[in-house]
Amino acid sequence: MEGFYEQDLAAIHAEGFGTLGAAAAEVVADALGEEIAGARVADIGCGAGALAAPLSTAGAEVWGLDISPALLEIARRRAPRARFRQGSLHEVEIPPVEAVCAIGEVVNYMADARAGEAALRRFLEQAAASLRPGGLLLFDAAAPGRGSSRSFTEGPSWAVGSISEETEQRLVRTVTTFRELEGGWRRTQEIHHLALFATDMVLDALESAGFEGEVLPGYGALSPPPGLPVYRAVRNGS
Repeated sequence: MEGFYEQDLAAIHAEGFGTLGAAAAEVVADALGEEIAGARVADIGCGAGALAAPLSTAGAEVWGLDISPALLEIARRRAPRARFRQGSLHEVEIPPVEAVCAIGEVVNYMADARAGEAALRRFLEQAAASLRPGGLLLFDAAAPGRGSSRSFTEGPSWAVGSISEETEQRLVRTVTTFRELEGGWRRTQEIHHLALFATDMVLDALESAGFEGEVLPGYGALSPPPGLPVYRAVRNGS
């Protein structure tokens, strides 16, 4: 996929759309409790570091992965103690950790041609292999019913409009950004394709991968948008 969270959208996302990752970080911190210092956390699709930064500050050893170099540049500034790598979740092996996170439709994005149900199942298997028994997997996955919609959000020096169109098992999101730079405003556009995963399928895939999974009402007190179930899973075994 061309034009995936390039410079302008990455900067806008970092400034105005970090609440989901920050709320998920609180869930992970609560789960790790007093063991957070030195705990290893894999942040898959880490974006601009909304989850990595607070966990790293709390003492966790965060390993972040994202396909967007522009997002990673911001994440490295926000979480200098964390380690980041550029790449696709479908090609990079997750190191041994105590928690794996994939927040913000990470498993849905078809930024890699390998994305889809089979790829989701492989990711869950890889997450299970990286976790000790009792280890935590926290993620969300857009589902059928995510819905066609239009939105517009403004910041002090930017604006972004999004048009989402849902068809069978797919969501196409056209994102248009306006960013104030020296000399005027710059307009850019990206088109993102997402595969949609039914909740029953995701729970089945979790069980097949060796997890005991459940659907949460949200990330702590933060409810997700419609059609975005949140999954919490624990690695089985002893």
